[in-house]
Amino acid sequence: LIASAAAEILDLSWEVTDYSPRTLNVGDIVNFRYTIAHNVYIHPTNDCTEQGSILVGDNDDSPAQYQITADDAGKLITFACDTARHCENGQIINITVVDPSAPPPTNETDTETSGADPIASPFWGFTVFATATTTTMMMTMLV
Repeated sequence: LIASAAAEILDLSWEVTDYSPRTLNVGDIVNFRYTIAHNVYIHPTNDCTEQGSILVGDNDDSPAQYQITADDAGKLITFACDTARHCENGQIINITVVDPSAPPPTNETDTETSGADPIASPFWGFTVFATATTTTMMMTMLV
């Protein structure tokens, strides 16, 4: 795999240990360096379940690499070692993939209340505005 100038390379010494979750961007590369006693699989179940796992690197493929693609954007990718009980003993890492070129998600709670009718609220000091897409609660201060 060829890394672009902007790509981050996450270089992992792939062994039985605990890994903290990471966040990477589309185009970044995960590099797994390990001995012959390990392998690298993607686990679609996001845990140590081996069903449906996808081989990234077998025990003689070190260093194995995975480049994050646009298809991975917005997903959680779980990499694990399927040798013996290595995954259950910590050789698993979760990577959240973001696409920095994608527009930011919209926040439905920020919609305007113009045109919305206030609804009586049983809570003193609160006015609730309801629209078709959201409900917003505004607190009024009484002086």
